[in-house]
Amino acid sequence: MKSQGEPPPHPPLREAGQPAAASGNGRATWAALIVIVVVAALLLWVSQAIVAHNRLQNCIDSGRRTCLPAEPGNGGS
Repeated sequence: MKSQGEPPPHPPLREAGQPAAASGNGRATWAALIVIVVVAALLLWVSQAIVAHNRLQNCIDSGRRTCLPAEPGNGGS
């Protein structure tokens, strides 16, 4: 049994060449950050593609024929 006035034991000191225990998660933190950035970029790309598709669909639904930009060389002459 411990006496009331005895302080809790200290964790062992690390040597000068060893990284701190919390820094072992640094690689996982960077990997998670990269995954989050990639997912955010994909969501942005998909949302822009959906908006463009909706604009095209609304143009076609309104009966216009000039919804897509004309490509050179398809004049049909």
